[in-house]
Amino acid sequence: MEDTKWKEDLLGTVGKIKIDKDAKINYSRLLEPLEWEKAVCRVVCNQCKVIQEIDLVYATDLIKFMQDLEIPVPKEFKTKGDFKGWYITFPYCIYCHQNDKIEDFQIKRVPDLC
Repeated sequence: MEDTKWKEDLLGTVGKIKIDKDAKINYSRLLEPLEWEKAVCRVVCNQCKVIQEIDLVYATDLIKFMQDLEIPVPKEFKTKGDFKGWYITFPYCIYCHQNDKIEDFQIKRVPDLC
């Protein structure tokens, strides 16, 4: 036990994310410039509201997935520029895994908070 104490002090610990069912999407975070150089847009978990950036390959795969499921897609999304100002909602994410509602997949325009 002593052996791992110094590792926890140095690196910290990782626990399971707590899901706040009343959490709201941080829209101001969606308005911030993308940080990852390969990112084209962000995804938001409908459960825990975690926001992550995704690349063009993953984003276009998600659009194709939504089209295959006949989920409405507002326009054509093929290039990096096509995704500017949009985000995708997921029914769940890698942190919470507690939902399987396919209808929660959507692509939405980032709201203007001004």
